[in-house]
Amino acid sequence: FFNPLQWYVEKLETHPLLTKCLTSGFIGGSGDFLCQFFVYSNNNDQDENAESKVNFQPDWYRTGRFGLLGCFLVAPVVHFWYGALTKMIPGNSLAVTLKRTFLDQACFAPLFLPTFMLNLMVLEGRSTDEILPRLKEDVPGALIANWSLWIPAMMINFRFVPLKFQVLFSNVVGFVWNAYLSWKTHESTHETVAESRM
Repeated sequence: FFNPLQWYVEKLETHPLLTKCLTSGFIGGSGDFLCQFFVYSNNNDQDENAESKVNFQPDWYRTGRFGLLGCFLVAPVVHFWYGALTKMIPGNSLAVTLKRTFLDQACFAPLFLPTFMLNLMVLEGRSTDEILPRLKEDVPGALIANWSLWIPAMMINFRFVPLKFQVLFSNVVGFVWNAYLSWKTHESTHETVAESRM
């Protein structure tokens, strides 16, 4: 009998970084796909003209970009960051959890969030003239949203989740977060599509 959880645990032991990268890539792409489907469903629900309704056609390049960033940016950076945090602040007491969460959200998140958004927009082929104003506009709100989700999530992660599963736990939370980031970085596109169908 094949046990997928046992198989995953074994891969975390034998190939930890590769396993985390592939998992993160899959979850990153899945979060974007979910976002696209929700936007499509919402637009179709608001469209009263049945003849103008269209079939769901996901942007696979966009989903691929989220998967690529999950695999080659998010997982490796988070893997080494969590390892460094554990070495700097060992243990899992409440005080240790609070210190790690503070460092993660006060130091790491404000640097990593715009890095992710910047890389995403570069992969989309956006110009510097478009990227910088967009970052200035989107990062503050995205950071507040980040804190509302990730502070409690990281408290749970650092307090109760073993180190080898911490990236996986973050990926599970990140599924929802990636759907939000996908929506946030494509918000104007969604509005344009919705307006064009009115």
